[in-house]
Amino acid sequence: MVVTVDAPKLEFMDGYLDWTHRHQKGSFDISLPTPYIDLYDSSGRSIYYQDNPERASIFLRALLNRAESPADARPARRPSLPEAVSMFSELRQYERQAFGKPRYTVFALSNVDKAGVCKAQDDAVAELKKHASDLNIRVIEVRIHKS
Repeated sequence: MVVTVDAPKLEFMDGYLDWTHRHQKGSFDISLPTPYIDLYDSSGRSIYYQDNPERASIFLRALLNRAESPADARPARRPSLPEAVSMFSELRQYERQAFGKPRYTVFALSNVDKAGVCKAQDDAVAELKKHASDLNIRVIEVRIHKS
């Protein structure tokens, strides 16, 4: 399954901050890095997070070459796949489809207003989407924008 949706930045901010308030204890970073990717295992647990578009691009291209998931950059606290999907009303129609059993799910968040910054990641996501079914990888791409 490959899904691409456009969503307002405000919706992402509301959903992410709500998740942060429910799950983070004590002080926490409320910055909203974009772009980023999360790689989820088949249970919906984030096993890789990257908010550097160049590093994300390298990682996604390794997935394309059927490389195993690297052990570095494992996130301390990240939303689960159902939590990430629920942050966007545009993804609600795909919720039932989104939780099958592919090997991995790539959840890619890109910022349309920062197209130059996101280019490396966006290009790698576009290439991964072409081969997702062959690799048994689900790709969910959310492109946020100001309005």
